[in-house]
Amino acid sequence: MRFRSLCDDVTQAGFVRRGFSLAGAVALGLWVSCIAAPSYGLAADGSDLRGGKPGASVAEDPMVSLDALTARLEARFGGQRPTAWGERLPGVLTHLPATALRAAPSPTGDDSLARQRGATPAQGPATPHRGVASGQQVPTSGQLADTAGAQVMALTLDACGGGYDAGIIAILRRLRIPATLFVTGRWIREHPDAFADLAADPLFEMADHGERHRPASVTGRSAYGIRGTVSVRELVEEVEFPARAILAATGRRPAFFRPGTAFCDDVAVQVVGALGMTVAGYTVAADAGATLPAPAVRRNVEAAPSGAILLCHMNRPSSGTREGLAQALPVLLQRGVRFVTLSAGVASGL
Repeated sequence: MRFRSLCDDVTQAGFVRRGFSLAGAVALGLWVSCIAAPSYGLAADGSDLRGGKPGASVAEDPMVSLDALTARLEARFGGQRPTAWGERLPGVLTHLPATALRAAPSPTGDDSLARQRGATPAQGPATPHRGVASGQQVPTSGQLADTAGAQVMALTLDACGGGYDAGIIAILRRLRIPATLFVTGRWIREHPDAFADLAADPLFEMADHGERHRPASVTGRSAYGIRGTVSVRELVEEVEFPARAILAATGRRPAFFRPGTAFCDDVAVQVVGALGMTVAGYTVAADAGATLPAPAVRRNVEAAPSGAILLCHMNRPSSGTREGLAQALPVLLQRGVRFVTLSAGVASGL
């Protein structure tokens, strides 16, 4: 979906380029300054793109402006030309790690959500996030049990822009199924109350779907008629604007970024990694961009293999996605499938 972001105006005015972004008072729809992220900036060799020492603690690292961060990433990646393009490139997460398939949630008390919400996560893409499935706690890296034969899946929901299907969220809350929610910057601003509600719910992991829902490119390559980001700078802004909004609302940066259309080039995958995130793809596009009727969505979800990352959409209430999930998810629970957030699944295998 092509649209003009409000952040374009802010960028042109110079505010975002000095490190400001949409922040935590989303329920009021206010623009306030956002703190810089403490967990990004590590290159593959462990060096700190912010100029700090490798392995330095968050407390020792100074805050970095978006402009300074972008300049360093441009210096590192600006001369590289992409050699690959698609949805399933090396470095893109398209299924849960094999070890996650042996993980089963361990029973906990009713206060498990509060304990998980207050837990301090590890840094980096494998940060375990919180969530519960079928009344039980989703395993974090310290809670995984080696239970052979367990079926594990991760449900992901994209909010590309447009509406909000609160009915899907109601189903997940009723069934106690965790999910990873990929939101764009535009969707955050159009639905501030819903974003604040979802960000505060420990059942869900908030993830980055880009500022303007663009394919992740450093050359402007298009997918499905949507032009990708045209440079390292534009890619960084596409990733960072919603990432900083999520940080302000939840207290932690998102661990995953899914490009608009899920297409990316190999240089973009590296840039996203340098920002401390993993590019998240999918195993099964269960609702085909919210275009399928409910029976087709149900068939796709029920046929998904263990370890699947299911991709659906929560921004088109008139689609068949909600009813398809309402029919399929209880069936999977009856089969013994355990749902995890991406972070919980990845933490067991990376």
